[in-house]
Parts: sequence; C-alpha cells; structure tokens
Amino acid sequence: MSRGASDAHDITVHEGKAREFLAIGLPTLGMVHAFFLARMLNLRLPMNTVVTWIYVVGKEVGDARNEIVAKALQREERDPSLRCKAVFFIDDDVLLHPDCLLKLWSLRRPIVSGLYYAKTSVPQPLALHDEFGGVARSWRPGELIEVAGHGMGCTLIDADVFRRVRDERAIGVDGDGFPAWFKTTRDQGIARPDGSEITKNETEDMHFLGHARALGYQPIVDTSPQTFAWHFDAKKMTGFPQKQWAEWHSTGRITWDTDGGPVVWENCA
Repeated sequence: MSRGASDAHDITVHEGKAREFLAIGLPTLGMVHAFFLARMLNLRLPMNTVVTWIYVVGKEVGDARNEIVAKALQREERDPSLRCKAVFFIDDDVLLHPDCLLKLWSLRRPIVSGLYYAKTSVPQPLALHDEFGGVARSWRPGELIEVAGHGMGCTLIDADVFRRVRDERAIGVDGDGFPAWFKTTRDQGIARPDGSEITKNETEDMHFLGHARALGYQPIVDTSPQTFAWHFDAKKMTGFPQKQWAEWHSTGRITWDTDGGPVVWENCA
C-alpha cells in the first residue's frame, strides 16, 4: 500500500540546557579517621542534583583546592551538556552535621560557610573580621553573620565566583599550572601604603576571599545547628571547642554562653 503525497515530517531541534552539577571537593593528606568517614556516609545530598566527588591527596591545602576547582570547571569544558553550579569543600578534620550541605544549599548565597572553631584551648570561631580585626563575637547562635573571612572546611561557593575571580583578577597560576584561586603565604615582607613594613602570613582561604570581596561578594557564616561542625584532632581524639565537645558526649546537648543568656541545642548530631 502506497502513502499519500501529502505525508510530511516536521522536526524542530532546540538546543538543550546544560545540566548543572555540584562538585564536592576533599583536600586530604590521605589518612582519615573513622569519625570523619561516618559523617561522610551520613551526609545528605540535595535532592534531584547531580553530584561529582573530587579528591586530591597529598598536596598543600591551597594547591589542593586549586586542583579541585580546576577539575570541576574542566568537566564542563569536556562535556558542554554539563555545567558546574557550585563547589562544596569538606576538610578531612571537620565533622559535619548530616544536614550541613542541605542547609547551606538552601540559603542560595554565593559564598556561605558553616561554623567551626580553631583547635585552641580558648574557643576561637573561624569567622574573622577585616585585617587584624579578630574573630566575630557579637552574634547569637543560629544567625547568619557577615565576615571578612572564614575557614574553608565546610564551605559552599557558587562556581560563578571562581569563574569571575579567574577571569577578572590577576591571580596567576600555582606550581602545577592551575589558576591560583587559593594561595598560602608565609613570612612574606610587604610594605604598607604609609611606608611601614610588616611580615605577611595569610592562609589560603583568606587569600581567595580577598579576591572574591574585591568583586563585591560578601562571605557569610551560618551559625545554625545544622551547619555547626566539630574541628577534630584525631591524635588527641577530641573536638573543638572542647567545652561543648565534652558536653555533647555526655548529654547530647550543646550550650552556648551568649550576652543574652545561654542557647541550648538539644539532640545534636
């Protein structure tokens, strides 16, 4: 049976939108504690989201972060059907709440970190004011606080921040040829505008955030229970801040002393 002369096929092809993915990056020296592994196994991921895990082992932490970001962006260059939406850094001595990533993801901020503390006997939150301005203190647990810098160990960063810093700031490259978004500076002599000289020591996180702030981005630290993390010392088998670590182990609660009275978190994970 023959077909009629009026038969026709009308096909229109529209270019599809690239599928976004989240890159989770872990810089590590290679040995991690079982406590860290357990937290990773329990980490909840954003629903209906493509996730790429990137591990860099054995590098200085700033160079490791550079490689992680470069690999995330290279993936979209190799496959135009994909586009990196954000990078989430997890350091291997930071113990996350299972909902940490979900909470940070929900905020939709260009740069947002969870809260954790330095490994010191006196509590020092890794939420920093401008140069030599000390740590942030005038906040109540649960608030979002604007800072000049913060630790990078549980930080979610929109990939467009990395693209803009790479393209609009003179960051150069690191020893392996990756864009030097992160750079650790130790004992570098520099001159101030007034002619005085100081010795500069700068961690890789502050270096990157300085570039980001120059482009108008405001780093944020979320101090809620879901985004609080323990800074864990595997050799001493203790977490920081130590007072709250001891309380959590004995009662399952965390109490914060604030100017407005104690804030208690029940049944913390």
